[in-house]
Amino acid sequence: MAEDTKALLQEGYGFLEDGNSQAAVACFSRAYDLLQKIGDQQGALQALVQVVSTYHVNGESEHAKQIARDKMLLYQKARNLDGEVCMVEQYLNICLDKQDFFEAEAVAKAQLDRLHSYIELGADTTAAEAYMWLSLSCAFFGRQELDLATQAAQKASALFASLGLQEQENHAHNAYNKAIERQGKIRQVECSKHDFYLGLRVGGLAYGPRYRNNNIINVGKNGNACSAALQLTCDTESWEDTVAYHAGILDAGAHGGLAKTMATEASEQPEGPLIPFLMDHGTFTRRDMGRDGFFSVQSGTHSFMFSH
Repeated sequence: MAEDTKALLQEGYGFLEDGNSQAAVACFSRAYDLLQKIGDQQGALQALVQVVSTYHVNGESEHAKQIARDKMLLYQKARNLDGEVCMVEQYLNICLDKQDFFEAEAVAKAQLDRLHSYIELGADTTAAEAYMWLSLSCAFFGRQELDLATQAAQKASALFASLGLQEQENHAHNAYNKAIERQGKIRQVECSKHDFYLGLRVGGLAYGPRYRNNNIINVGKNGNACSAALQLTCDTESWEDTVAYHAGILDAGAHGGLAKTMATEASEQPEGPLIPFLMDHGTFTRRDMGRDGFFSVQSGTHSFMFSH
C-alpha cells in the first residue's frame, strides 16, 4: 500500500505540471486516505497540504481555507500539535496570499494563545510560535504597521535561531529588513568589516583580531537602525570552547551600537547611546556553543538586530 501512495503522489505532481489541478487533487486525496489507513500520520499530513495548496492555486481559495479549518479542528480535538499548526499555517498562507491581513493577524494571535494549552502538557511549541510570529510580521507589513512588523520578525528570528533553523531564520531576518527598509531606515550600501573596525580604531577603540567579529554592517540613514552578521573569525584556544558564551561574540554584539556613529548621511548627530555601556538591554540567543548567533539590543527608542 505504501508503494500505491507513492505512485499516487507522483501522479498528482505530474498532473500539476500539466496544469490539471482537478486530477492532481483527486490523486492527493486518495493518497491521503490510504496514508491515514496505514497510520502514516506524517505522510497523510503532507498529502493533505498538497490538497489544500492545489485547491488554492486552482482559484478555489475559500474551499481550501474550509478544508484547512475543518482539519485543524480535528487535529485540535486529537491534541495533535503538528497537524493543528500545519493546517493553521496553510490557512495563514492563503490569507496572506489573498491579502486578508486582518484575518491573518487574528488567526495567528489566536493560535499563539492556543499554544499555551500544549505548553501545559509539556510540548515544545518553539517552532510553532516562530511560524506564528513570522506570519504576524507579514500581516503587519501588509497593513503598513511597520513597527509591529519589525518586532514580530525579531521574535520569529530569535526563535528560529534557538532551534538552529538557519533557512527559516533568514526568512524572518529578511522580513525584518523589508520592514526597516520600507521605513526608510536602511542604507543601500553596506559598511565593510575593514572600514567598520578602522573607524572604531580612529575613534580610539582598537580591537584586536579575536574581537573583530562583525562581518557585514548595515547602518540606518540617521543612525537609528543597524544590523550585522556575527561570526568568529579567529582561531580559539581549547578552554574557550568550554564556556557558555564566547566573549568575542558577546562583545561583537555590543559593537553594533557604535555603528550609529558611521551614519554619515545623518543631518544631525543620532540621538541615544553611542557606546555599549549605555544600552538599555540586550538579548543573545546561543548557537553553536556560543560561537555565533542572534543578538538584539534596545537603546532608547531605537532597536538594533545582530544576526548570523
